[in-house]
Amino acid sequence: MSRKNSVKHRNIDKKIDRMGSNFSENWTHVLFVVLGVFIFLGIFVLLTVYITNKNSTTTETDTDDSTSTTIQYEEILAGSSFSMNKEEYLVLYYDMSDESLATELASKVMDYQNSAQLSLYTVDLSSAFNQKYVTENDSNLSPTKASELKVKNPTLIRFSNGTVAEYIEGEESISNYLSE
Repeated sequence: MSRKNSVKHRNIDKKIDRMGSNFSENWTHVLFVVLGVFIFLGIFVLLTVYITNKNSTTTETDTDDSTSTTIQYEEILAGSSFSMNKEEYLVLYYDMSDESLATELASKVMDYQNSAQLSLYTVDLSSAFNQKYVTENDSNLSPTKASELKVKNPTLIRFSNGTVAEYIEGEESISNYLSE
């Protein structure tokens, strides 16, 4: 064999050795990356399960405590006042952002609900959804449908079979009515 061929074979052997070592280094890198991803995902899943279980335990405890102190009336939108599924019920319209009024009326509502006469629903007049039903001028004392409803703050309406049976305006008049 000539010297040229022998040098050529050595160079080819070196290239093959380098390719083999590069191949094994590449697999090592890939293995470390995959292993790192699995470790990261495992930690993420364990933390998620831990946090979720911790929150659900806290929520269950909080729910048990707050159930006994919840207010027993339901807030609705003014537009649904005429369409409740009861034969006779009351709807109290007032601005819940007015703290003094809200405190006074909430107290009267709770007292009324404890006596369990008629179902009582509330409407927050400060809500943007209810603004078109609020008036500062003349209220409509006998609306026949929701689109005709115009109320002042505060107002209590007793509905009977989907029609207005009684219309009461003013905090004092409402307090007296709910206290009867």
